[in-house]
Amino acid sequence: MKVKLAMFKQKTKGFTLVELLVVIAIIGILIALLLPAVQAAREAARRMQCSNNLKQIGLGVHNFHDARNAIPPAYLTGVGHATWMVLILDYLEQSTLYDSEYTSRSYYWVPEDAVQNECPIYLCPSHRSAPALSVQEHPTRANKFGNRHGAVSDYVMNAGDGNASLWGLDYNGISRATHTHDSSLYTGTLTGNDPDWEYTGWKSFTCFRDVTDGLSHTLLAGEKHVPPGGEGHYKYGDNSFYNDDWSRTCGRPAGPAYPLALSPDDPSIADNMRTYHFGSYHSGGICNFVMADGSVMGLSPVMDTEVLGYLANRHDGASISQSDFE
Repeated sequence: MKVKLAMFKQKTKGFTLVELLVVIAIIGILIALLLPAVQAAREAARRMQCSNNLKQIGLGVHNFHDARNAIPPAYLTGVGHATWMVLILDYLEQSTLYDSEYTSRSYYWVPEDAVQNECPIYLCPSHRSAPALSVQEHPTRANKFGNRHGAVSDYVMNAGDGNASLWGLDYNGISRATHTHDSSLYTGTLTGNDPDWEYTGWKSFTCFRDVTDGLSHTLLAGEKHVPPGGEGHYKYGDNSFYNDDWSRTCGRPAGPAYPLALSPDDPSIADNMRTYHFGSYHSGGICNFVMADGSVMGLSPVMDTEVLGYLANRHDGASISQSDFE
């Protein structure tokens, strides 16, 4: 007797269209919930890195002061010589980027590959990363001696509250140039011919004892305002930090007339005034600063501008507390 074995075919169950759509919707919701958190974490990390950059800059200035008993001048001559960011490179453990001969010679004399050496500490990760070179230097001299592309920086020195000449003898910022704008006073000696002249023997006008308001209540340096698309352009004070042709590449005022930029494209700042402000690319417009004592803090762009001016002026005698600028 033959026994017929019944063959059973197992029926497999798959996703219905509705179930698939539900799963996709759930995944979409999870991504929507997680993405802002991931972005916020990344921005927090970038802001922390920016703060660390400024901390290192503050240490570099203090090391310079310990060695020379002076705050590095904001810039040297205003005709193509070094800015304070070049002068402290050797005190930032960036000796490979520093050459004492280059600090005394014009930007247009120094080999182009030398001025293209970038300092990672000088770039805020929320704004940009290397390679970051200038697009155009000051046109008057660039047209005369050739437009060179040099490394840029996201940080500038405190040039005072704007109620006095930014770099003149009546300045009230943390430091100034080693000459007056009309070139009637140089603390050093210029020899040679433009652009091959050499500047030696200069001295800084300020040291920490001149900061009579207290180092913890005086801005040293902070993030500079550069609008989107303005990167690398002298018009927005973003030419090379190796070149002091344009003073607002290396310093900015802060106070009632020069509040912090609300955002990178702050519409309240006129286009021709964008070289006069501090500002950042951080969330909420928080702008990081290193104080003269080396501490770092983030200032809100909507903070009291009177207090901001007190922080920028090194000797106004105003009494402010920590809570005033938090």
